[in-house]
Amino acid sequence: MSQQIPAHGGDLVSASQQYNIDINQWIDLSTGINPIAYPVELEANSFQQLPYIRPEFIEASTHYYRSSQFIPVSGTQAAIQQLPTLLADFPVLIPKLGYQEHVKYWQEKAATITYYSSDKKDTMVSQINKALAANPRQHLVIINPNNPTAVLLSKEQLLNWAKQLAKQAYLIIDEAFIDTHKEQSVLDENLPENIIVLRSFGKFFGLAGVRLGYCFSNKTILKQLQKKLGLWQVNGPAQSLAIKALSDNKWQGQALGDICSNNQLMQTLWEPLFEKYTSHKKNINAVKKYPSSLFVSYQLSMDDALLICEYFAKLGILLRVIAIDENSANSPKNAQALLRIGLIDQHNKTALSRVAEGIDSFVSDFNHNKTSTV
Repeated sequence: MSQQIPAHGGDLVSASQQYNIDINQWIDLSTGINPIAYPVELEANSFQQLPYIRPEFIEASTHYYRSSQFIPVSGTQAAIQQLPTLLADFPVLIPKLGYQEHVKYWQEKAATITYYSSDKKDTMVSQINKALAANPRQHLVIINPNNPTAVLLSKEQLLNWAKQLAKQAYLIIDEAFIDTHKEQSVLDENLPENIIVLRSFGKFFGLAGVRLGYCFSNKTILKQLQKKLGLWQVNGPAQSLAIKALSDNKWQGQALGDICSNNQLMQTLWEPLFEKYTSHKKNINAVKKYPSSLFVSYQLSMDDALLICEYFAKLGILLRVIAIDENSANSPKNAQALLRIGLIDQHNKTALSRVAEGIDSFVSDFNHNKTSTV
């Protein structure tokens, strides 16, 4: 593969430089962030005062997340980087396909890592059950729902796994995308002592740039994490925004409906492209679709995922390619990837029109064999 796959979505700065397209001209579909952001209204003192944690912020956060067993952090990335250093030196179970920052920091700790399949729920559950039955003395990392495969597990299943773990072994649950499935969150005031939960504020509320997240766990873990992270992890404007957003039930209800509508619209919009791909590739399985609330992932060959991504990047539309097989570079002809596509606000007619025109153009080129490698 000649193209380098970005480590994360949303890097419009690099994309602008690579394709010589002004940063304000891009349509960014490479992230799983609500395209309708919570309206920003900030008081001047949120910028002027040192950001000590405000009681109103704690109250709003406790109300929304249904638990007071947390510390706020500057995005869950801050906690992900530190957690492996706080836990016992046990092996760890990690999804083969998932947010890669988790595995990165367990690797830095030189932990023994076992991967489980995360593209199908039944296979995932079976593999984890077998692994825990063979050795309950290991940590377990779950991304629920999984990013990018959208597999969603029930809280009952997660709590059952927590009960199977040996002493000092932890279940770490990354609930970054669970706001649209809150009924499956394990959070409440009776969170088991051996569970650590990470929650992201920016994705559902469309405010990723404020860098706000939460780590929920027992007092010992939270105290150790706070010591590692130090003072003023959450800036004043982020606290001010969260106080309003986490308490705004009306906006949250509207957002849930909008996200559902926008998701269905995007699936319908892209359907002709992937139907054409499937009809052309007679010798392989049909494109596999993994719909989640804030994104849709499509499994296809790495070559074609990169080609589609490149085609739309030249039009100023940024998509996200995620490698399925870490060894795909050694056998690119057989390599598979996920092409993850985020949402557009259904009322953003200009953006929708640009994407629809891009899809029509791609399909037309496809029909005339102009895209030679597809």
